[in-house]
Amino acid sequence: MRRKDESKKPIISDFINTFYYEHDKVPSVREIVEGTGIPLSTVHRYLRDMQEKDELGAREKTIHFRVSEAFYEVIAHEARQCGLSISEFCRRVLINRPIKKLPVIIHDEREIKQELRNINKLGNNLNQIARYLNEGGQMNETLSQEIRKTLTTLDLSIHDFNSAVEAEFGQSS
Repeated sequence: MRRKDESKKPIISDFINTFYYEHDKVPSVREIVEGTGIPLSTVHRYLRDMQEKDELGAREKTIHFRVSEAFYEVIAHEARQCGLSISEFCRRVLINRPIKKLPVIIHDEREIKQELRNINKLGNNLNQIARYLNEGGQMNETLSQEIRKTLTTLDLSIHDFNSAVEAEFGQSS
């Protein structure tokens, strides 16, 4: 069996810690390979060795502290707004990690449903035209104008819908 180059262990460990800090998740083995340039089989061997020696930073220590009912409710509320468990919320606060609150979604569901119904109706109109043409119907000026009108209306409806979503939730990507 090959001897392990102990200088690779801290490289792997540092990569895992940095990746976790930046992405809030543990990297996959492939991500470790890509991030460190260490071959896959070597990464596997080191991870197995580090796991056997409990060197992968498992959370085995606990910290207990008491808070009032009101303070607990504040912490629990803040954690829920961030989509985090209370433990993860407290860990992030303690080490000054960024905490992003989830957006509060307030919208008029009736308005969204109505706009989607309008878009659906336009889609139905286009489907009926396509069916007519596929069944051997002839294209004429009236049909051509109806297609243009429907596509223009559909385009405007989608634009208005996207604008409303962007105004409410921020710039879409």
